[in-house]
Amino acid sequence: MVVISDRQEYGRGRRDRTWITAAGAVAVSVACEPRWPVDRWGLLSLLAGLQAARTLGGEVSLKWPNDLLVGDEKVGGVLVEAAGGVAVAGCGINLWWPDSPRGMTGLDDHPPSASRRDEIANAWAEGFLEAALDPGGGGFSLDDYRSRCVTLGQWVTWGTQSAGRAVGISSGGELVVETAAGRRRLRSEEVSHIRGAPGED
Repeated sequence: MVVISDRQEYGRGRRDRTWITAAGAVAVSVACEPRWPVDRWGLLSLLAGLQAARTLGGEVSLKWPNDLLVGDEKVGGVLVEAAGGVAVAGCGINLWWPDSPRGMTGLDDHPPSASRRDEIANAWAEGFLEAALDPGGGGFSLDDYRSRCVTLGQWVTWGTQSAGRAVGISSGGELVVETAAGRRRLRSEEVSHIRGAPGED
């Protein structure tokens, strides 16, 4: 099942953060029964983000685990949840946003046509489904994800006082951070903030 909308009045982001949407946006959700081994389902969120970046073009980068960026500004995001053998992947993209809030932007400099919205939504959905329904992964590449992920090298905080530098993405999709005590793997719900290292602009 694929659902496409050009207006979304309510949504839930990671950690239940406030939801806002662009003046010209596209939101698409896909429900399917992935054929990946269950122990790899944690990678579906990375697949959703990577497929969005591939769909939108080379200027779009990835902020682990679920943001789409142009430069330092967010142009969209993905969210994947699973229950009862079914996974639902959602992708929202800010196509045009003339008065965007700080830290956010639109991809285009003019309002999107219905055909552009549908083209982007369908391309993302088809790419996600092709990979998720292929037991072999359908061309999903962690190396490709890592090459587009601007989180690597950034300073990450979690818990109340813990911090470290992001140095990798594990085979299970966790963020690998380097701390004074050694390396640690973090899940998306653990990370509270990602930024430049202390002292960096």
